[in-house]
Amino acid sequence: MRPNTFLQRYIYILSGILLIPAFVLSQSSDSLSADTLSQKPKTEHSPKKATIYSAVVPGLGQVYNKSYWKVPVIYGGFAGLGYIISQNHIFYSDFRDVYNSYLTYAAGEEAEGRTPNSDTLLTVRGLTSYSIYNVKEGRDYFRRRRDLAIIGIGAWYVLQIIEAYVDAHMFSFDISDDLSLHYRPTFFDAAKPVSGLTISVRF
Repeated sequence: MRPNTFLQRYIYILSGILLIPAFVLSQSSDSLSADTLSQKPKTEHSPKKATIYSAVVPGLGQVYNKSYWKVPVIYGGFAGLGYIISQNHIFYSDFRDVYNSYLTYAAGEEAEGRTPNSDTLLTVRGLTSYSIYNVKEGRDYFRRRRDLAIIGIGAWYVLQIIEAYVDAHMFSFDISDDLSLHYRPTFFDAAKPVSGLTISVRF
């Protein structure tokens, strides 16, 4: 069986939803000049507190940062990954039990001096179409998917802590709402007259 990429795509999408807003704000604050970016008076907003809060209770750091909309995203991620773990564990257990039953049968046959029948089709979840090799492959496949989802939950937990820390650093920055656009014709000194258009954005 070929590993499904659904789990990886799911984690990438969740990570993008959680981290892109903080990344965009960080890029904006770095690109603006000193006179376009004003800093609010100190409000004792601590990235360390945000980090600790998210480590103790996932999403609490986001509440501290007043990014309330991120809390459902965080718990939706945990719920989705938990569902993937549950479903894959169920399928893994079914394939594992059938495979173990065949191993018990094979051991009994060998103990009696007989050769186990390896061509028998086995039944898994009501479907009788699996060879012993298919059953073993299915067991390993669903176990691998389950384990990847468990790792995904750990990664998601760490990611929401990092996001709370980054967002807390951005908390005290305020981008001015005074945004205006100006354009004017421009003539350049050159051997031949060259005309152009200058556009300036004022924050």
